[in-house]
Amino acid sequence: MASGLHEIGISQGDVVSILLPNTIYFPIIYLCILSIGAIFTAINHLSSLPEIQKQLNQCRTSIVFTTVDKVKEIQKMGVDVIAVPETVDSPSNSSEFSCFHKLLSSNPNSAPKPIIKQEDTAAILFSSGTSGPSKGVIMTHRNLIAAVELFVRFEAFQYNYPASENVYLAALPLFHVYGLSPCRFCHSPPLQSQ
Repeated sequence: MASGLHEIGISQGDVVSILLPNTIYFPIIYLCILSIGAIFTAINHLSSLPEIQKQLNQCRTSIVFTTVDKVKEIQKMGVDVIAVPETVDSPSNSSEFSCFHKLLSSNPNSAPKPIIKQEDTAAILFSSGTSGPSKGVIMTHRNLIAAVELFVRFEAFQYNYPASENVYLAALPLFHVYGLSPCRFCHSPPLQSQ
């Protein structure tokens, strides 16, 4: 997936949006975005079209991963879209998911390996809007590492075996920072310090 993103022109500093419910593909896309130094932003899949448009504009999103039922609406907003199958057993020869499957089958050796600093922007997550309009919050790689540390110390630590061996049911929405913490914990690529 990381190679595929690179091949379609996504590079370090570009913003990629994920507009999906919890799905097995969410963490794959998320981790690949981070691994090439691009910036991830998640959109609540239940958001209204004006809310989606606002977030895409504010983040200057390059491309959106979403469900097939939202593709036409997002295309009307002037952003490139990739339809993501809802399950892993969706036919790989389906034309509506051909771009997604092409990204998944890209040559893994062509993925860039940029130098990513802990203070680099990793994500733009939006507040819930409880105190007014939702606002974009910039999260650095260091912020995400701290979220993982918090998760490990206060959630995963309560079990009698190593936290890295735990399996978690993703009940929290993955567009939320706390829902992302176990994903980042499961496979956290090492950051090169500078």
